[in-house]
Amino acid sequence: MRVVLQANLDASGGLVNGSQGVITDFEPFDDKRLPRKLENNRNDAAMAMSTAPSTRGAHAKYFEEQIKIYGKHNTRKPWPIVRFDNGVTKTIFADCTASELGNEEPYSLLSRTQIPLMAGYAITVHKSQGMTLDRVIVDLSRAFEPSQIYVARK
Repeated sequence: MRVVLQANLDASGGLVNGSQGVITDFEPFDDKRLPRKLENNRNDAAMAMSTAPSTRGAHAKYFEEQIKIYGKHNTRKPWPIVRFDNGVTKTIFADCTASELGNEEPYSLLSRTQIPLMAGYAITVHKSQGMTLDRVIVDLSRAFEPSQIYVARK
């Protein structure tokens, strides 16, 4: 199935919001392979060398826990393996994003955890805003506002 990535997972590796690819297989669920927070100790090097991805940022531990909860509620279903058009093949795990709410600490966190992929056969012009799309076909025959055409050209 053709898919589009909806998150910036690895900018240096070319996996950004809008990267396109094909699901080629599924990786069985394994707790040891879930993304987790890198700890600030001697085990960092060992974990960096492992195949498990890491969560980063101020809320990395929270993200790790949310991804574990997602896996449990998703009944430990397998993760999609995607071969992206740039040649990178990667297992796509659940991704957690959060926003802080409040004016002072401790902040409340509003978060969403999901597999950051969507079907890549067709999307609206507005849905594509903010994405980096390498290959597109744009049908503007039914555009009803000039701003739709402007957005599609950018």
